[in-house]
Amino acid sequence: MVNLTIVRRGLLVFALLMVAGLLAPARPAAAQASPAWGGWQILGGGPSSSPSVASWGPGRLDVFARGSDNQLQHIYYEGNRWWAWESLGGGVKSAPSCVSWAFNRLSCFAARYNSNGLWHKYYDGARWSDWQDLGGDVTAAPSAVSWAANRIDVFTRGTDGALYQRSWDGAGWGVWVRRGGSIVSAPGCVAQGVNRIHCFARGGNGNLWHGWQEGNAWYGWEDLGGPISSSPAATAWGLSRIDVFARGSDNALYQKTYNGTGWAGWVSLGEQLTSGPGCISWGVDRIDCFARGPYNLALDADTGLIYRTWGR
Repeated sequence: MVNLTIVRRGLLVFALLMVAGLLAPARPAAAQASPAWGGWQILGGGPSSSPSVASWGPGRLDVFARGSDNQLQHIYYEGNRWWAWESLGGGVKSAPSCVSWAFNRLSCFAARYNSNGLWHKYYDGARWSDWQDLGGDVTAAPSAVSWAANRIDVFTRGTDGALYQRSWDGAGWGVWVRRGGSIVSAPGCVAQGVNRIHCFARGGNGNLWHGWQEGNAWYGWEDLGGPISSSPAATAWGLSRIDVFARGSDNALYQKTYNGTGWAGWVSLGEQLTSGPGCISWGVDRIDCFARGPYNLALDADTGLIYRTWGR
């Protein structure tokens, strides 16, 4: 037989806890906010080229650009703050391209004065190396990607206007391989998975062109429309997601997205850029884009680097 006195006491305790707020009814979990673009922020510095950004872990960003003194400049974000700019030397004449190929490891590539070749400088976790000449006849800034530890693929435009590729497997560098095309800008490439690379560049008609590698096969080129007025940058955070960014004819930043089934149209992200973008994704639903900002007439000075973040 049920003891009604005990039941009544239990109901009274329950009611008192509810009133006191110590026992609340279960509520459905709040819907997670959709990722969105934040506002533009100023990073400063004195870049004279498009930036390049690399990441070797969540919440870590390394940004590089050629400075007004033609030296390689570096700034990084870690511990919820930006650290000071530093000069890595080099006498570079192109925008750099930098990539992480392992934890706390970075490699940077650029064209340098008094040379037609591509040059390489790396960070081993403690210090930066000297510059190494990788040869070739480069006529544009490079683009480097990594799809596995101790693996780098670097791309650039040759004297014939075609795309060229050279790969490092952890033991040594392979030979230059011609990937064709007729491009008029530096390439912007991204690794989307193991031995899967997508490269983008501005074509002679001013539009964005796309070529890609799957395994040992190369495919392309296809016209993705435009027009664009800078070298592109590309990011990927899954096998069904690619985002490509470039400056448009109105100098604003534009984004074009592949969702696994097809390409969306161009979307303006605003601002007045004075360089091409450098963008990266270091996690699902996270993209960081950097570029040189507009000239500040009021201060009669360059804005320096600006950046914008897409995420939750």
